Amino acid sequence: MRILRDSGNIPALGPRRLTAAFRDAGRPLRNAGAFCAILADARTTASWSLPLDEVLRLLRDPVRPLRWRIRNAAAHVDLNLYPSPAAFEHKVLQKLETYSDEDLRTWFRHGRGPARQAARQLAEQMPLRRTLAGMLATLLERPRLAGARPYVAQMLSALTLPPRRLVRPELPMGGYSDVTHRGQPDQLLPSQFALDEWDFLRRYADNELLYFRREDPHDRSRHELVVLLDQGVRTWGDVRMVLGAAVLALGRQAIQRKVPFLLATTSNRGTLVDPLETDDEGLGKLIEASDLSANPGLAMESVLEQKADVMRDVVLLTQPRNLAEDDVRAAAMRAMGNVRLLALTLDATARRR
Repeated sequence: MRILRDSGNIPALGPRRLTAAFRDAGRPLRNAGAFCAILADARTTASWSLPLDEVLRLLRDPVRPLRWRIRNAAAHVDLNLYPSPAAFEHKVLQKLETYSDEDLRTWFRHGRGPARQAARQLAEQMPLRRTLAGMLATLLERPRLAGARPYVAQMLSALTLPPRRLVRPELPMGGYSDVTHRGQPDQLLPSQFALDEWDFLRRYADNELLYFRREDPHDRSRHELVVLLDQGVRTWGDVRMVLGAAVLALGRQAIQRKVPFLLATTSNRGTLVDPLETDDEGLGKLIEASDLSANPGLAMESVLEQKADVMRDVVLLTQPRNLAEDDVRAAAMRAMGNVRLLALTLDATARRR
């Protein structure tokens, strides 16, 4: 308590730091007691003990203050931990030197030390959230894909997936949620039928009739984008570099459209891979790989055979001549139901279709 309240007579720097931190924190005695117990390495053992309910009763006693209990209990506590008060003070000041000013302020403000080590361990244990945009940016740092960087922007502006024109629009579900000036005759408010005939026609022409508006559907149609990259003998060289840029461009479009993005290649025989569930090294090797397949027919057949629970767009990136192969044509016949098959072809003359 002497060091905490006034360290002017002690020439050492440590006590002055302790006093300043205690004063700046508003002199919290409870937190100071917890910290001083750490400094003193308190291991006093009492020769007597009380049950918990008795301790609580003594602490809540409004007649006899706590200091009276402590003064009477001092005779039962073994305090012979140090040979002299000077040795005790030297031990405390020696341990005080291991604490920084920030540590002292944390102790007096919160009654506990800083959680730097725990926070560091927690940060090391918690992996960073993987994003598709981050993974696509990492792919461009790989030596074999760095050359595709100039083509990504061009592919983003050139590639546009056509809308699904034959998809049946979703009908509103549920009850009525609002009143509007546009709608079908069966949604007219009953009060509108009480209008005069000519007044009804005038309001109809001026869009002044009142209609009920149905609730919008809660679940929108879900889509996903699957890209099949041909890595066969006809797509080696510059063609593969541009097709690799197309993979990255389609991935960025999937991010903008907020749809899942899956990838398959002829080197993995059409197995669908979720980039978010694959490490950066494995995904990079998958896109950089090459194989000796003559056409992507078998890989495309494997992709189309995998069941799609949502509307799926499958984009085949290949060489134009592969579309005329019998295997590719036969595999394309398996696109049924909610699966739509598209193709982007490129040859060595930079002709795109």
